[in-house]
Amino acid sequence: MREVSPQRTAQYRRRGRTQDKTDQADALAIARLLLAEGADLPTIQQDDVSTELRLLSDHRDNLLIDRRRLINQLHGQMLQIDPGYRARSGSLTARRGLLYCRDLTLPEADGVAQTRLLIVQQLVGQILRLEEDIATITAALSERVLRAGPRSSRCVGSAR
Repeated sequence: MREVSPQRTAQYRRRGRTQDKTDQADALAIARLLLAEGADLPTIQQDDVSTELRLLSDHRDNLLIDRRRLINQLHGQMLQIDPGYRARSGSLTARRGLLYCRDLTLPEADGVAQTRLLIVQQLVGQILRLEEDIATITAALSERVLRAGPRSSRCVGSAR
């Protein structure tokens, strides 16, 4: 398998009778490019351990971003309900802080505060599920790094 860049395909498409950007024109341009330069085009590497590690690492990064976004939303809601909540709950990145928010009750609160409380409980549920997903992905990533051996430590997250 060879890598064909869109720019090279466009060059060969412009050499044809029509310069239309259609699937047929692209297929013809790619065929001409492969005939003329196929042996010189870079080969595409098969998926390997580094691909697995990159996929897992990227997915974990996305889960962490989602978690941070939800924690920020939770913080905003909690500030509206109880501006001094952090003194009692602790950090929202700790399980103790999340459980404090989840278990908070305000029986005398008005409708808006009760609605915020419902949102808080749902946000905490989402964060806790994300933490489970992050733990699962982290374990899978660690297992694959160990299975791949020392060479894999240079593949993901390493500037070496």
